[in-house]
Amino acid sequence: VLGYIGGALGPVAGIMIADFYLVRRSNYDLDSFYDKRGVYGYSGGWNPKALIATALGIIVAFVGLVVPPLSVLLSYSWGLGLVVALVAYTVLMRAERAQSTAEPAMEIAEELS
Repeated sequence: VLGYIGGALGPVAGIMIADFYLVRRSNYDLDSFYDKRGVYGYSGGWNPKALIATALGIIVAFVGLVVPPLSVLLSYSWGLGLVVALVAYTVLMRAERAQSTAEPAMEIAEELS
């Protein structure tokens, strides 16, 4: 039972580490934590990209339960889930930031033309 809990918590830890060190680089707006319309409000208080990364991490962590030849991965489920979720979350959030920074530039270009 503890192995399953660890396998599920590994991706959560990966997202927390990625958000703090790689995505936001330890720059948080503390007042926005308490504002539903703040930058951390996302979609009803849930970050869809974090949910996707968590699901990917959990699926990879427990793939050995479904695919018997990969059952050896269950011994590493916590670390495997952490790494997969960390990478997935970082990629998804950086893609969102790249898109959101490109939109104002396109609007300015349209206004100038």
